[in-house]
Amino acid sequence: MSTIDPRFTKLVSSSLTVQAETLDNKIVSNEELFFTECDRNSVADNKGNYFVSFNLPTSDDDLSTSSTIAKYFPELYQLNNEKIVFCSIPPTEYSEFIDGRSITLFVPTSGTAPGPFDGVKIYSSTYSSDKPLKYGETNQLLGDNICFLFCDDINIPYTGFTANEIGVRTNMSANTTWEPDPTDYTKRPSAVSYREVLGGGISSVLNPNNRPNGLNTDTRSGSYSITPPTNFPDGVAGYNYDVPVGFCYLDMGICVLTHTAITQNIVWTEGTGGPGSGDLNYTSGRTNVYFSGLNIDDDPAAYLEYTDINTSFKISAVCLAMPTEFWISNNSTWDRTSALNNINSQTGIITLDPVYVTEVGLYNRMNELIAVAKLSEYVEKNYINLVTFNIDIDM
Repeated sequence: MSTIDPRFTKLVSSSLTVQAETLDNKIVSNEELFFTECDRNSVADNKGNYFVSFNLPTSDDDLSTSSTIAKYFPELYQLNNEKIVFCSIPPTEYSEFIDGRSITLFVPTSGTAPGPFDGVKIYSSTYSSDKPLKYGETNQLLGDNICFLFCDDINIPYTGFTANEIGVRTNMSANTTWEPDPTDYTKRPSAVSYREVLGGGISSVLNPNNRPNGLNTDTRSGSYSITPPTNFPDGVAGYNYDVPVGFCYLDMGICVLTHTAITQNIVWTEGTGGPGSGDLNYTSGRTNVYFSGLNIDDDPAAYLEYTDINTSFKISAVCLAMPTEFWISNNSTWDRTSALNNINSQTGIITLDPVYVTEVGLYNRMNELIAVAKLSEYVEKNYINLVTFNIDIDM
């Protein structure tokens, strides 16, 4: 490998930075959106493995009412069900991330709980903040980059009080829907956890009699489709927190539905089989099923609307051509002999003609050319001036 003449190169440092973040509203439906049902007890197929992949309980005992997670975070107990239904966003339809505040999922359902209706709208939110978090949250059961899914047809947002560690209570009665403004998903309310109702965090669960709390202040009517067992901590059996109907992995584009009011009422007989099953009406198997046509609102029969987050990165390098540097050219029109004869001379050098820089090359430590920056117009460099090149490389 040839060695680069050090007289014509210089060591520079670079840094990786975020250049820009763009948001793109998208919707997938019909043949782009496939639904699959998984039964953790089924031995006829291996779809029960998805429970492990999604960090869900593989048996009821994995998340018993006496478990630590169920005691501190009883809202997560609603994820402990025999069957789940998941759908995936095609990898071509999103970039690195999905905005955790932006998801709207419509699922065709029927039945009497909580219907009857032609489908349910499901919205995303998070438990970790007073506002839903853009990049999701880290969950004790499910892992990182999670947002949760909620449905007005099953449980509207919590409407009672929350309490903090010093006893200050916050009234949540204004939260009457998971989508208060269809034109601005950032206005969706955050979800309320059991600990927020109790006040004081985990210590409140351990000492239920020594807490400022919002228990029994909820004004919602109705009942849960899945009722927490009565041996949960005091007050949990009523409306005292927000119940998720599922969750989404924001960095993988996978939505998982867990609530029986949805999973038990999907109209599979109206679906069509996925790849390999032909175009016959799909009444069994419930794998890669899509729903075509329109729903009662003239929207797609099933759809997933969301905002794609595309973050662009760049490598930035600052190249300085100091006085006495880079005043010689490799161009054949340059008087190279005269230039080289005067490199170490003490007189006459500054009278040399300047060079005109039209491109800058970046090499790695193996002397391999990895990038070339083409200038829109030449830059004059002589023996005594200083020239700075700021080079950005999109990744």
